[in-house]
Amino acid sequence: MKSIIIYTVVLIQFLSAAPEWGFEEAYDDEMLYLHALINYRFDQRWYNRWEANLFSGNGFLFSVGSVTVDDLLIDGHLVLNNDLGSGWRFQGDGRWLDTRHLNAHTKDTFMGLEKLISDDFGLFLQVTPFYNKEFTDIRTGIAIYDKSKQNYLRLALKVDDFVYDDKNEFGAVTEQSPLGMEWHSRYQSEYWTLFTTGNLSTGFERYFPDRNKSPDMTYHYRQINRAEFKLYVHPDKRWFIGSGIGYYGFRDQKSYIYDPDSYAYENRISTWYLEVNYELNLRHGFRSLTHIVRQTAFSRGYHAHDYERNDFMTGLFYLIQLGRHSIETGYMFTFVDWNYANYHGGNDRTANRYLDKLKLGWSYRFPNHAELNISISHQVSIGGFGGANLQYIMLF
Repeated sequence: MKSIIIYTVVLIQFLSAAPEWGFEEAYDDEMLYLHALINYRFDQRWYNRWEANLFSGNGFLFSVGSVTVDDLLIDGHLVLNNDLGSGWRFQGDGRWLDTRHLNAHTKDTFMGLEKLISDDFGLFLQVTPFYNKEFTDIRTGIAIYDKSKQNYLRLALKVDDFVYDDKNEFGAVTEQSPLGMEWHSRYQSEYWTLFTTGNLSTGFERYFPDRNKSPDMTYHYRQINRAEFKLYVHPDKRWFIGSGIGYYGFRDQKSYIYDPDSYAYENRISTWYLEVNYELNLRHGFRSLTHIVRQTAFSRGYHAHDYERNDFMTGLFYLIQLGRHSIETGYMFTFVDWNYANYHGGNDRTANRYLDKLKLGWSYRFPNHAELNISISHQVSIGGFGGANLQYIMLF
């Protein structure tokens, strides 16, 4: 009896030490990128307006849409640039991004001050506080603007979790602090615009030597890098062409007392897109959006596997403008090809499919620099997945 109790206790400890494992949750979702990058993505003209206003005014950009029966994609961004006088500005930058194809959620509320040393040069310092103080981040850097502040270059040193060792409850010791370089840059000429943003970080490396405070985990390393480069071409009022490339890199490694639970996971996503907008006349317009995604991921140790995925997606949309109202219809499709090789249980699987959706949307342009877009969409196949999307942009 005593032996059974001991074995039971040991088993419970091993099970409780098992890591939370959500990295593979979206692997089988064949419409994963069609939702996020075609169906619920903002019109490139919206992005261009937003990026021009990023440091010259105030704005709110928001998109929410259904991606599964139980999950929503949420993409929200709030910026404030308030003149305080004597060259001082208050700056707020709130970002909320919950989406299934990225491994980490973003909920930041950076706020702080910028001091304009001259008309075209400034220094800034911002902090994003958290309820759990150990996750407080800070960034500071330089800003170069033109007179309108719609062309800019901002470079920041970003320090994540900068009081982690003093405030965390696990007795963790940081071996490598998460230092990063963050940037925003935009330049607009008469017929084209360049924009880029991103964050490159060393990631953090932490040890957990106190077995009383951290009885299971002994080591944790995490790194997240992202970058995006865009080119807009606008030769006249009828044409607007947007193109870009993006990169997302995620690495996570944990070691546990119970070694079979230890793992090293990595996920890389590369994207390319082209969007063409053409206004036939004052009432009719067309839009096409093509997106290519290449994803590679793997884990070693716990849940050991390899995963490769390629998506080719296109959306074709027709717009009718009726004063401040507009109606948009669209057809979207994706070619999906992915392979999953499982090294811990033999459950290999693969998919190569064509999937499509129909969309119907309504938009309203408010008098003062705001627009609302509501749409519904559904798979063409009977019994397929449907969803709704709300988008809103407000510049003030």
